[in-house]
Parts: sequence; C-alpha cells; structure tokens
Amino acid sequence: MNQLSGKTEVITDGTTTKTYTGSYKYDARGNQIEVTDGKSKTNTKYTYDVENQLTDVEVTTDGKKTGEQHNIYNGNGQRISKTDIVIDGDNKKSNTTCYFYEGSLLLYTTDDSGKKISQNVIGNQDNIIVGIRYSGGNQNEYFYAKDVQGSTTNITDNTSACVQSYDYTDFGETAERIATDFKNEICYTGGIYDELTGLYYLNARYYNPDEGVFLSQDTYRGTEKNAECWNLYAYCANNPINYVDPSGHISMVVTGRYSPLGVLEKKIVNSPAYIGAELYLRKKKNWKYSADFLEHSLQDNPSDLYYGNKSALAKKLKKSRKIRNKVKKFKKSNYLAKKYSISFKHGDMFGAFHNVDLYIDRFKKGKINCVLKDYYDFSYEKYNSFINIANNYEWVCQAFKISNGYHITVEMKFKDRKNKNKDLI
Repeated sequence: MNQLSGKTEVITDGTTTKTYTGSYKYDARGNQIEVTDGKSKTNTKYTYDVENQLTDVEVTTDGKKTGEQHNIYNGNGQRISKTDIVIDGDNKKSNTTCYFYEGSLLLYTTDDSGKKISQNVIGNQDNIIVGIRYSGGNQNEYFYAKDVQGSTTNITDNTSACVQSYDYTDFGETAERIATDFKNEICYTGGIYDELTGLYYLNARYYNPDEGVFLSQDTYRGTEKNAECWNLYAYCANNPINYVDPSGHISMVVTGRYSPLGVLEKKIVNSPAYIGAELYLRKKKNWKYSADFLEHSLQDNPSDLYYGNKSALAKKLKKSRKIRNKVKKFKKSNYLAKKYSISFKHGDMFGAFHNVDLYIDRFKKGKINCVLKDYYDFSYEKYNSFINIANNYEWVCQAFKISNGYHITVEMKFKDRKNKNKDLI
C-alpha cells in the first residue's frame, strides 16, 4: 500500500517536449529495492538485512556501474560505518567514514584506520552547531547556522568567511550555493546527506527528498482515527512545513514557526553564541570571564553584575597594565578625580569588556578608589580572529532583540604609599 510504482516527467523547452519515465520495485517486506530513472539514465538497487536496514547500494548509469555504498550498523540500529565507492571506468575511489554516538547524537567520525576526521559540538536543540575538522595535524572550527527546522543554511569558518551555503525545497531537495571542496554531511533538518545516493540518513530509515518518501515502511502503524499515519512511506504526513522527522519514526511539530522569533527560533539563533562561549574556555586558556559574560547575555533578562574589591576579577584587573597606567596618571594629576575610557587589546579582558569607563578618585588618605563600568553589548565587527565569530552571532541576536545588554561594575582599591605602591609594581 502507498508504494510508488512509476513516474512520468514531461519537460517542455520552447517548442520541444520530452517525456521521461521511471519505475520502482519493492520486496515482500515493503522495502524499495530498485529505482529506474529515464531522465538521468540511472538504475539504483538497494539491499537490506533481516532488520530492514539498508546495507548496500549499487548505482548504474548508461549500463555502467558508477557507484557503490556499503553500510554497517550497531545493535541499536545506528549506522556506524559507511563506505562510498565512486567508479569511473577501471578506476575506483573508496572512502570509509565511521560514526560514533552518545545516545542518538553523532559526536565524532573517523576514517577506517581510526583517525579522527571530525568532532561535533551539540547545541541546546540537540543538533550540530559547531564542527571541528582534523586534517594534516591541524584542526579548524566551523560554525553552523540553522533555520527554524534545524536545517543547515550557512557554514562559516573562524574568520567569519562562509565556506558553504544551502537552499532546500520544502521536502528537502538540497542545492549547494557555493562551488567548493568543503565537505559537509549535516544538511536538511540536521540529517546526514549521502551525496553518492542522494538519500538522507534519518536514523531509523533512509529518506529520498526527490520523491518526498522513505525507502522503507514506518514500524509505527498508526491508529484508525489518525489518517495521516496510514501512509507508511510519507515524510511528515506530507507536511514538511510544520513537521520534521529527525528520528525516521516520529514527526515532530516545528514549534514557534509562525510566531515572530519564538522560543525555538531564539534557541537556534542563540546557540552559536552560546557555543562560542564554550569554545573560549576550550580554545583560549584562562578566558573565563569572556565565557561567563557571553553566556550571561543569553538569558532573557540578564541582571547587572557587580564585583567587589576582593573578587577574583578585581584582583585580575588590578594586575592589568592598562589599569595600573591609569592609576599612575591619576597620581601625577594631583589626585583630581577623573573618568578614563580604556579598551583591552588581548586576552580574557579583551573578550570580556567592550565599552569600559574607569572612574578614579582618592576617597581617603592612603587609598585610591577605582570603579570600572562597562555596558556589555556587541557591535558588528570583522576581525580575523576567533573571538569575533561569537561576537557577530550575538550582534545578530541583539539586532532582533533576542538578547539584551547589561551593566558590569568592578570596584578596585589601591594603596597609595609615597614612592612605593605594592599594587602598582
């Protein structure tokens, strides 16, 4: 029931009309086993194991074999190995990718020798928002921008350059906008796109976006009252606008789609900035406050922050050459209360503070009081440095009024001793 049997495609170009036909075959268990496409002159054969899992794919074009795919699964039914073989005459090019999971989440991949290829950072919607790639002893971070359905729309590197961008039809036909050698599998609704077969691996089943159907039947048979579930091959009950099916088993409502920047949109937009904060901690040693302040800004209504003289942040700032130089300048000005504007050029303080005002006065003999005030927000800037990836994402959040700035105050006290000031050495 509901199995495709054939198709007819009519294409008119000016006065010329061409008609192409195609056919489909299924086995007794309802698995699609062969597809013939008259337009591309290809024939694709599928082989399944006893668990109805797709194990082998063979692609033939103009009567010549052009590709093969071989898949291996673990006891949980997850694909743990994929080998793609591209055939061009007598030449064969084979590539194996091994997949490693935590629960249902794809954490990293390796080649067939066990050498790590990629590491994924998972966001608060359980989708991949940062991919770390390993090659030639180097590693590079790539940041994933997602739409409301969790589909990858743009990928940028750590210089803010876009390395790949995608367009999708409603049912997931995928087109790359940029001609590049950059390889990425995470595309429509966060599924794994197999370029050789044109299929999406959605965990329990494989999905053909060209036809808008799964290759095999859903194990959930539905109920008599729910007619939307009767077609066991349909993707999201033929409603891909309002539903997604990342598991291959159960359609999920895309919540917040019609509300202006609802909860889901906010989480998707904010997640790159959130993960940027995590990467500060991982990539920039001792960048604690850059991470803390950025994460704090992602709250709905972030509170103002105050740090006293005995706080770790105050102690760190008192060692800063920027602060010490301003205190020295204040002393040379005969202790006239003054406000200074300062900016940090590197390190944790560069990432943590943005628009700093430093107020210095002498509140009693032998004591100098410094109060640092900053309004934590972002401007749209492009430096060729790691920090501005998260900066630019957060600027987008502010532009859409998704996140709000907040005030930071740090109080510092210095001892004022004649010709000797321990805090200023």
